[in-house]
Amino acid sequence: HVALTSISFISFPGRVRSLSSSLWTLTHLTALHINDNNLSRIPPDIGKLPHLIYLNLSSNKLRSLPAELGNMVCLRELLLNNNLLRVLPYELGRLFQLQTLGLKGMYLF
Repeated sequence: HVALTSISFISFPGRVRSLSSSLWTLTHLTALHINDNNLSRIPPDIGKLPHLIYLNLSSNKLRSLPAELGNMVCLRELLLNNNLLRVLPYELGRLFQLQTLGLKGMYLF
């Protein structure tokens, strides 16, 4: 049996429309794949995952991102491809470790 606090990678493939609040208690996560779903928003609680290095939010229906993403200073890869985003939060400028920012298929202004 695996303690939930030791999980470092989670993937949610499929047609997820919302995220359970229990996800935000997995503070040791380093990789989160929630791409190819029907998510229209990411809650500000995502900021409770400070150790994330890889976050894939591609191919959802996101129209905005929470400013709290800017607090995730360990992020090295943030994939936002194929969403409905028109602007990015100013706070993403604090992600100094970021090496890859995927914006393919988006119409940013």
